[in-house]
Amino acid sequence: MTSGGTLAPRERIRRLSRSGTAPLWILVALVVTFGLIMTLSASSVYALDATGSAYTVFVRQSLWVGAGVIALVGCAAIPYQKWARWVPVILVVVFALLVLVKVPGLGISVNGARRWVGWGPIRLQASEFAKFGFLIAASALLARKRRDLQDPVAVVVPVVFPLFACVAGLVMLEPDLGTTLVISAICFMLLVVAGARLKFLGSAAAIGVVAVAVLAYIEPYRRARLLSFLDPFKDAQGGGYQVVQGMIAMGSGGVSGVGLGASRQKWMFLPNAHTDFIFAVIGEELGLAGSLVLLLLLFLLVAYCVRAARRAPDLFGTLVASGVACWIAVQALLNIGAVTALLPITGVPLPFVSVGGSNILVLLASLGVVINIARQGDVEVARADHRRRRARRNAEDALDAV
Repeated sequence: MTSGGTLAPRERIRRLSRSGTAPLWILVALVVTFGLIMTLSASSVYALDATGSAYTVFVRQSLWVGAGVIALVGCAAIPYQKWARWVPVILVVVFALLVLVKVPGLGISVNGARRWVGWGPIRLQASEFAKFGFLIAASALLARKRRDLQDPVAVVVPVVFPLFACVAGLVMLEPDLGTTLVISAICFMLLVVAGARLKFLGSAAAIGVVAVAVLAYIEPYRRARLLSFLDPFKDAQGGGYQVVQGMIAMGSGGVSGVGLGASRQKWMFLPNAHTDFIFAVIGEELGLAGSLVLLLLLFLLVAYCVRAARRAPDLFGTLVASGVACWIAVQALLNIGAVTALLPITGVPLPFVSVGGSNILVLLASLGVVINIARQGDVEVARADHRRRRARRNAEDALDAV
């Protein structure tokens, strides 16, 4: 404090940086609380049938949220620049997890997909950690190559080959097309923000669309999902069953919903009611109003990530915050699009809401990194404003002296 009772410049800057990240903390708290409430509602019937207690899934998800909050606070306290130095360690961990899912005794198979590594009651979904690892590694590489971004070879070699190809390839072997789409979107967004040439970006996008179409068609179950998406009512008791039940749930909710906890579709009519299709339960119980509230919270989260990216002190921070914004937006779009029959089902969870320990843990940790970026960015903006005000005062004092 100064003698006049006003804050010293350094303390004022510090307080401004804290107040700038406060909305992000509040948004995280709101969306996580919303997710836990809907987890309890959507999972109660399934949990009661599977374990004899309606609270089993909710308690497990709450423990994962607790771990995620610890990760959020920890990552918010770590200077984000350090993540670039830890890229080799991060990639070793990510590739180890992606390989371990194929190891008998460690990898866990569910419905024909081996996406989890398990030790006792603990299960980690390797592909969720792959998103974060790829985001950090690709951002660090692009920031290091910022002077060569107009040269496609300088970008393709370090980012697409081998980094993107290895990560996306291992995720597809699980198989997990949904997560591969999210990683692809993150990669494309990073290249756009980094300033890669539009011609190169257009070619990459075209190749990506063709690759996704081929991957979706060559696998029988993916082809069935695609065809059922085009006309779900044609096979309402088969391939289109989940989509039809989701549409029934959404339509039953109307504007205000049937009431929290009063969903009828979650009584074993709607498959994956507490995971991939939890948005259908939200639409049924809370109606259009509740669905729009969730969409608004997710939109504001993405907007604050974009704000952090614009104010980041360096290119690495800009890329990481932009990648997290893209991650949340694309994952929400794929999930909600599938539930509302606007997109094929990809099995992508709804961010912060769908039940899934690894998903909520990694997302909260990623937002912790964004909070640190936002805090440092606000400090730089506050310092710049202080320097401009001081320069203006000095100029005015000089004029008065004359």
